[in-house]
Amino acid sequence: MIDLSGRKALITGSFERTGLGVAEELARLGAEVVLHGRGDDARRVTAQNQIKALIGRSPQVVFGDITDPAVCERLAQEAKGIDILVNNVGVYRPTDLAQTTAEHWRWTIAGNLDSSFYMAQAFLDQLLNSGRGRLIQMGYVTCDQVRAQAQWPAYQIAKTGVHVLTLSYAQRFAHKGLTANTVSPGQLANSIDLDQAGDLPTGRPGEVSEIASAVAFLASANAAYINGANLNVAGGWEPPSRRFED
Repeated sequence: MIDLSGRKALITGSFERTGLGVAEELARLGAEVVLHGRGDDARRVTAQNQIKALIGRSPQVVFGDITDPAVCERLAQEAKGIDILVNNVGVYRPTDLAQTTAEHWRWTIAGNLDSSFYMAQAFLDQLLNSGRGRLIQMGYVTCDQVRAQAQWPAYQIAKTGVHVLTLSYAQRFAHKGLTANTVSPGQLANSIDLDQAGDLPTGRPGEVSEIASAVAFLASANAAYINGANLNVAGGWEPPSRRFED
């Protein structure tokens, strides 16, 4: 049984979808959760209410665009005592290499890799001071491979970078009690391109609850000696190759 009582977790991008599912699971297991989003809207209210229904009180909420390092530093001042950081935020707009613009490239790298680095650096002291810090980053199936991806190269490269960053934190700070690991979904039921995924080995897409369970395990004492791992939660699926004829 996983018990996260006495732990405090910040989950980026947790007003909806996967981030909210992770926040709910960590809260259910006893962690104090801090929700994060870019702006105050109806999604924030719904997310807070769902967590409140689980734990009987509203969670702390922080706001900001985490592609800005100054914002990440501010969030670290607002959310104190974090010993679990889940870098869930990511952006994805599948774009063929032939149509990839400089703007799309920078948006993709910033929204996935830059944001993960800025948040990890901003909260590093808190994670290390706890003596049992957990840095959990959201990757993508195959992000631990050097793999060409002509259909969405910017995203593949960004997520590979996220995992290399994970490995770097794992090696540099393991002696201070920090573990850093990646959780890599494949196709989820809420994936925007599920209809293009091809055959799924299990016959179904993954569920947010399965991603959340993987995060909870890595956040727990049960995973204290797991460091620098990439945990694929993809049911054996990998992105199919495509032949181009232009």
